[in-house]
Amino acid sequence: MKNKKFIFIGLTVTLFVFLMVAFVSYNHNFTVYIQQHIINHLEELLAPNEVSFELQVNEQVKKVKTIATIFAKNETLGTEDQIDLLDAVVDNNNLENCMLVMPDGTAINQEGITYRNMGDEEFFKASMNGEFYISEPVPSLDDPSRKVMIFSAPIVVENQVTGVVLYSYWCDTLNSMFNLKFLDGEGRIVIIDENGYLLIGDYPGLSNSDNVLDYFKINCKHADHPANECSTISGERGVFNVETYNGKSSFIVDYVRIHSGNWYMLSIAPESAVMDSFSGVFKEQNKMIIVIIGCLMVYGLVLLMLALEDRKNVDKMTGSLTRNTFIRKARRILKNNGASSYAFVKLDVKNFKIINRVHDFDTGNRVIINMAKALDYVTKTPDSIYCRLSVDNFVVMIPFENKEKLAIVRSKFITKFRDLMGKEFTTIIEFPTGEYIVTPYDKGRHNVFEIMEKINFAHSKAKLKSGGAVTDYYEDLEKEAIIQSEIENKMNAAFHNKEFKMYLQPKVCLKSHQVCGAEALVRWKEKDRIISPADFIPLFEKNGFIAKIDFYIFEQVAIFLKGMMDNGLKPFRISINFSRVHLYNESFVMQLKGIADKYKVPYEYFEIELTETIVFENINKIINLIGELHAIGFTMSMDDFGSGYSSLSLLKDIDVDVLKIDKAFFVDTVNGERAKIVISNIIDMAKELKVKVVAEGIETEDQVEMLKELNCDVVQGYYYFKPMAASEFDYTILDKEY
Repeated sequence: MKNKKFIFIGLTVTLFVFLMVAFVSYNHNFTVYIQQHIINHLEELLAPNEVSFELQVNEQVKKVKTIATIFAKNETLGTEDQIDLLDAVVDNNNLENCMLVMPDGTAINQEGITYRNMGDEEFFKASMNGEFYISEPVPSLDDPSRKVMIFSAPIVVENQVTGVVLYSYWCDTLNSMFNLKFLDGEGRIVIIDENGYLLIGDYPGLSNSDNVLDYFKINCKHADHPANECSTISGERGVFNVETYNGKSSFIVDYVRIHSGNWYMLSIAPESAVMDSFSGVFKEQNKMIIVIIGCLMVYGLVLLMLALEDRKNVDKMTGSLTRNTFIRKARRILKNNGASSYAFVKLDVKNFKIINRVHDFDTGNRVIINMAKALDYVTKTPDSIYCRLSVDNFVVMIPFENKEKLAIVRSKFITKFRDLMGKEFTTIIEFPTGEYIVTPYDKGRHNVFEIMEKINFAHSKAKLKSGGAVTDYYEDLEKEAIIQSEIENKMNAAFHNKEFKMYLQPKVCLKSHQVCGAEALVRWKEKDRIISPADFIPLFEKNGFIAKIDFYIFEQVAIFLKGMMDNGLKPFRISINFSRVHLYNESFVMQLKGIADKYKVPYEYFEIELTETIVFENINKIINLIGELHAIGFTMSMDDFGSGYSSLSLLKDIDVDVLKIDKAFFVDTVNGERAKIVISNIIDMAKELKVKVVAEGIETEDQVEMLKELNCDVVQGYYYFKPMAASEFDYTILDKEY
């Protein structure tokens, strides 16, 4: 406290000495400084508007070029398909009016409206010569009372221009963005062409057809400023003065070239208004007042910062330490306790975004706050600290004795968290966790930043696993992270190159002894090697790319079934597993229906699989989803039954047609009477509910015999068939008995 007082006294003395020196020495001429300050101010007004205008124009340029590229890739489309494609592109890019101009000059917009021949238009000639074109504001074809800027780009197919894409951008939009007024409305920012004609913005006494530079020349006071020098514009940027005949209205004009259209942006400021704005600021006495106020504000700010020194180290929402404070304290603890081991633990909430969607943001905030309270509860021991990194991410440092005691701490945390959330909160919260143990022998023991990186690797690995997995850091973890990054980097190219292949694993009916269906699976075939689904499916689940894969496989199933029908073969039902990411896609059902309709495949041959864990995430939404799919005619299946939390109780609420018993039930259970009893009861209950039962992962004859005895309907597994590429499917297996 004494040190703070000395700081306050020293700072006060320093400030007042500075003020006295400033009062004595501050007596020089301000004229040059004022003028330069005015010019700088006008340049500062222009700079952000120049950048914003260029960005707006460049954004439209990118849109039009992208549309041209899209049409170049779809050059074989018919007229109606081109209109549909144009309409879709317009909607997706929030465009206002877009046209497709044919080589003969015929133009048609996204609504199918045909316009007059545009063969003589400047934009058409330029783009047909392979050039991108931006016009000055011109009357709109739809509404001549309004003006637009025209952006056009050539559609190039194999080095030949096959048409032009045209996009009209309303000048009203630009006017609303760049009609900037300053100095209480007396100053304006406008855009002119290189000849001086007003394009965008407004100025008193001028219309869009007037020449701004001529206006300045005509009104210039010839005695002091020759007309040909008053409004000279040259180079990239500059400034000039205009003084009118009566001498009462002089202007300072700052300009800068806009390269996207060879135009100029001008800030026009009445000199009287500028001087009124700045003269008071730069008068000696007002300057000193401002200096005093500024110094006092700095002084007060310093006092406030010192008073709040302790509070700045705390996260406002949860009361936990901030990241920097945590690192600082962790480093100090490690240095002061060189003979002790510590566990660094990073955790977050599995699928936290889903909690916000299912419940609300207040509930999400309550989850975060109660996480902090639960962590506070388990870190009461000396040298135990924790911090909130971001949103629902927390890091804990705690003394380490052994893994068993660390597991107990984790269990206490989870129990305390659930108590804090209350019994009315029934959603299961899981905490993927990464751990790293710092021992007295670690070379990087004091490098907390490196430790944080290591638990980040471990935590990322845990998030890819199911449930609230705990992953310890090990040396190869970073290599795995690099491999995952490489997979993400090439997944889009692989999709484009059709490296993802559909495989089918046939299913066998135990009563007919024949193949009665199959499950569609995905394999990634990169050149001569197959990338295991275990390496990319969890990653795609995390980054959302799985949605694209799911729809792709569904369409491949439709194509396969269509091929069977076209070849006179009776199609069989194929099941397709869908990820949880589709749960919040409002158009999911219609997308499936659209694909099935596209290939004219009856809905009954598609079996939509949802895993038990997905169902448990939001049971009400799943019930509605299954109802919609059933109403269309799709078959519904619950996959991995018995692997989650809810198991049998789910069947009373979920109206599925097929139940797939998780393969975990059949591992080392041939002679297990208890497992046999459980499987038997699942099958019997499913029969009463008129639900078919599929046993997956079946690999031995003993397992098959047991399932026959228990009256199971269908078996899927290596005992009968391994997954086979759809392109190499052996149709002769459909005529055999097994």
